[in-house]
Amino acid sequence: MEWWKEGLTAGEPSDLSRDQIILLCSRLLRLYDRRLVDHGDRVAWIAFRIWAELPAEERPDLKRLILLCIFHDVGAYRTDEIDRMMEFESRNVQPHSVYGSLVLRYLTPLGDDGNAILYHHLDHRKFAGLDFPQQLCAEIIHLADRADVAIATFRTQEDVIARLRAPRFNQELADALERAFACTPLFSEIALGTYTAPLRELVQSLNLSETEAVQYLTTLVHIIDFKSKYTAVHSLNTTVISVFLARKMGLPAGQVRKIHYAALVHDVGKMAIPLPILEYPGPLNPEDMTVMRRHVLYTEAVIQDVLSPEITGIASHHHEKLDGSGYPRGLTGERLSLSDRIVAVSDIISALNGQRSYKAAYGKKKTLAILAQMRDAGQLDPAVTDAAAECYEELMDTVAAADAPVLDQYRRIWQEYDELIGLRILQD
Repeated sequence: MEWWKEGLTAGEPSDLSRDQIILLCSRLLRLYDRRLVDHGDRVAWIAFRIWAELPAEERPDLKRLILLCIFHDVGAYRTDEIDRMMEFESRNVQPHSVYGSLVLRYLTPLGDDGNAILYHHLDHRKFAGLDFPQQLCAEIIHLADRADVAIATFRTQEDVIARLRAPRFNQELADALERAFACTPLFSEIALGTYTAPLRELVQSLNLSETEAVQYLTTLVHIIDFKSKYTAVHSLNTTVISVFLARKMGLPAGQVRKIHYAALVHDVGKMAIPLPILEYPGPLNPEDMTVMRRHVLYTEAVIQDVLSPEITGIASHHHEKLDGSGYPRGLTGERLSLSDRIVAVSDIISALNGQRSYKAAYGKKKTLAILAQMRDAGQLDPAVTDAAAECYEELMDTVAAADAPVLDQYRRIWQEYDELIGLRILQD
């Protein structure tokens, strides 16, 4: 484990709502496109109902199945397939399956089980002759995914069942789904949204460890940062810098942990910001800047009951300035804690040292000059900026060491994406 993570994976229960971190995925997809609202959650619940109707000896591991379902469309935001995905007779939707499978394989505890997502839209008949250990999970997800779309599209339970009797679905699983419709209120649970409370209980029963929860939280952050090649390691860098400075300034371990969580998620609201704005090659016009600044409010909205109020506050204050010139609320120094100030400075250092569509990465001299100018203007905390200046080389070495494996994963994902996207078996 990297030194900057030591002691950060065992927090207080009030810091982290472990089950809600998993359901946070749906909220983030909702930010991207409202047609994906709660789709992963509904697929998870339908899959659970199918799983419960299977013979005990045939059931896949429930924990992994539910997590795969909740995360099954994480690749959607990197493609232009959503229009087709939300049609029952979907076609040509393999890119999000490919990208999602790679993200789950390389960035989550699911590992190779993430391969189930690669084939979660595959016609049942195409599995013949494939040596694929995750086939059952893939086919359950496929059926549950189409069942959710069918319930929203067709009028009656009978119509839905008839559509799912098509030969492209595994008919043993279709039998199990029909039994679930007959023996449980599944159709109304999905149609009326009453599945949410029992799904929450189901996720809680999976006994996700805090280490796993932090891994999934980090995965969600990477997914968002990977939205643009210019931000692939921004949140990671902000986190490393924040933890480094917090420790240098002598904050206790519990507070360092809160800063770690806050810095990690500070930009998750950028899921809602259009890519043309994120990658615009120059200063944004006032209208686009207004859109960009909303990312802080989106961040606050999606994390406020997942992370503690203190952590939520630190994350949502990362663009505030001591003189009140920041956003979104124009807070002044007396309302900004030392933790707020550390993350604000760290975010600026990360941005200055990163390449953007409109600038090259800045070196030490220019970065420290900008920090000093903002400090002297009363915008940034002097003690925090001075601490960064005093240990700048060590700080940047730490950042570079943390970046290396993540950038390697980023390159590996896109290399394998290019290799897998042309697989004949995935073509309709």
